[in-house]
Parts: sequence; C-alpha cells; structure tokens
Amino acid sequence: MNRISLPSPIGKHKVGRMSIQLTDQNRLEAYSTEKKDKKRELVVWIWYPAELLTDSKRAIYLPDKWSEADFVYGVKLGTTKFECHSFENAPVATYQSNYPVIIFSQAGFSVLSYSAIIEEIASHGYIIVGINHTYDAPVTVFSDGRVIPASPQFMEGVNSRAGSIEESFQFRSAVANYKTADIKFVADQLENITKGSNVLAGRLDLTALGVFGHSLGGNAALEFCRKDDRCKVAVNLDGANWNEVGKVGLKKPAMIIAAEHPEFSLPCEEMVNAKLFPSIEWCEEERHLVSQGWQIIVDQATPGYGLTILGAKHTNFADIQFADIPPDSPFRVVMGAAKPELIWHITCDYLLAMFDTYLKSKIPSPLLDGSDKPYPEVVLGRFFED
Repeated sequence: MNRISLPSPIGKHKVGRMSIQLTDQNRLEAYSTEKKDKKRELVVWIWYPAELLTDSKRAIYLPDKWSEADFVYGVKLGTTKFECHSFENAPVATYQSNYPVIIFSQAGFSVLSYSAIIEEIASHGYIIVGINHTYDAPVTVFSDGRVIPASPQFMEGVNSRAGSIEESFQFRSAVANYKTADIKFVADQLENITKGSNVLAGRLDLTALGVFGHSLGGNAALEFCRKDDRCKVAVNLDGANWNEVGKVGLKKPAMIIAAEHPEFSLPCEEMVNAKLFPSIEWCEEERHLVSQGWQIIVDQATPGYGLTILGAKHTNFADIQFADIPPDSPFRVVMGAAKPELIWHITCDYLLAMFDTYLKSKIPSPLLDGSDKPYPEVVLGRFFED
C-alpha cells in the first residue's frame, strides 16, 4: 500500500508529540455501556515546538491499537497509511522559555486524525493540547490496553434526525456541554502538567490560552471560551452551535470557519425529497439554528469573524480529505470539490491569523479585516441565506 504524506508544516519549528491520560474524579462517564459509576477518563495528545536529537523518531500516525477502529463513514483510516511529521517525545524547543497553548476539541474522528492542521499550527510556535473525547472519538486507547470505541448511543443521537426536533436538538446541546466540561477539565490540568516532570514542564504559557474545535468540538470551544476567563480566543471549524453560546454569543475574539452547506441553501422541499431531512419543518428549524447561531457569534464577539471556504465540506477539516478515496465511494458526498491542500492552507492561515493576533499580540493580520484576499475561495461575512 502506498503511503500518503500529510502536508509538511511550514513553520520554523519541528514538531514533537506526546500523550497523557487524565481522570476527572468529579464527573462520571455519560455514554459508557460499562458500570454506571465510571469516572470520566480522557487521553490527551499534545503537539509542540521541538528540538530533535540524533535518536528522535518520527511518530506513527495512528500507533498500535489507535488504528483498530478509527473509521468514519465506512472508511477505515487504519488502512490508510498516512505519514505525519511529528517526532515522539522530542525535547521542547528552547527558542523561547514557554509557548502559547491552544486546546483542540475533536468530533467524529480521533484527535490524531487532525494531525495536518495541528502540526502546522504547532510548527509556528504553539503547544496544541488535543482532547480525544472518549465515546465520541471512533477509538480511545488507554495505557492499560483498553480500547474504547465510540458509543452507539452517542453516535445515533448525534447523527440521527429521528424522533422529535426538540429531542434531537437537546441531545446535541447536551453533547456540546459535555465536551465543554472536558475542555474545562483539561484546562484545569494544564497547571499540573507544566509543573510536572515530563518534557513540557515549565513550557506552557497559560496566560495565552486559546481553543478551537471541529463540528460539535467547535461548538464546545466557543462555549468554553464564553464561560472561562482563561480563554483569550476561540475558533469553530464548521460546527453548529447547539447550546447557550449560539443564543447569546461571547465577548471574546472569535471566528467561524464554515464549509459550504447546500443542504441549507437549497429549497427545503428539495432537501426533504433527497432524504437529507425528515420534514420541511425540520429543515427550516435546523437551517435557522445554524445560520442564526453563526451570525450571533460573529456579531457578538469582540471582535467576531466569519468566512466560508467554497469547495469545502464538513469533513475537509480532518486528514481523511488527503486519503485516496475511490471516485465511486459514498464517502465522496461528504468531501468538497476543492483541492485538500488548498483547504488546509486556507484553514491554517486563518487559524494562525487569529492566534498570532490574540495570543502573541502581533499586528492584526490583514486576512482578518479582509484587506488581504489571497484566496478567491474564501467568502467573508454571511454564510448562507436563512
């Protein structure tokens, strides 16, 4: 099988990668099918600016058991031989004493399956703390060998449009809130991590904390930043905002990076006939929630930014866009027409514009105010007609 190299990071730093396991003694697992009093456990993967030693080894994209069940939409990522550009447990770069920290919240794919974007951001001088949300991610592997797949209850509740509209929306809101609590817990643990004895000891600048996420992880990122004073900036990659932040916004710098959504632009009658929605009412309600929530974020954030990447679809923010998917594969319907490398470049450039401006106090990027428009595929402003 041919190996597929993910895009090479273009920042000046090499990238290190490590993982840690955390247990929240104050919360129970919400979606566990095991014992009901199970404490919330997470695996967190961390990418950071690194200095390589002579024996530094390239990280395996999906190591060991992480490849066992990492598939979405019928595509098994474990059989896609991606090559990443991180180095396992390499020393942290000494270019500066510490580095701004960005928490990342995945959705659907494992956190390792966003390596292309994460490695690029880390190469520009950031420590990325990626949460693999247990029972949400396709697989979570713990140090004792346990392999926890995604919860069928969770996946059905998130992806189904069965039952009532109210119940479906409430379920997704509860998931976003649960992921928000994961982000807060991890943020709470970062102080212990930087005081510990691992390679990150003393290297996290927790006065410069940002957050971003994909899909429901993007919703959770915004909600965390709304509620937590430690957060300085948030970006949502194509996630509808099901919980409170989508109703009231947040008074922080924030950005929505959206894919194209023809299901929200074309007449609802056509979408029902295509079986994308069970009813015209459902289509109209969900369209209104998504468009209104995104616009509230852009309008209420201080400042707020919004853009759509033409030719991108919802899954183009994960590494699977670089896989060699057959043209007749059903997976193609959730992949955009734009070249994956282009979508990756656009996403990373706008993420870096936000984080450089609001975590590193650089002069605001001209990308943010639209004075620099290098990508005709980027549409600033409103996302789709409500």
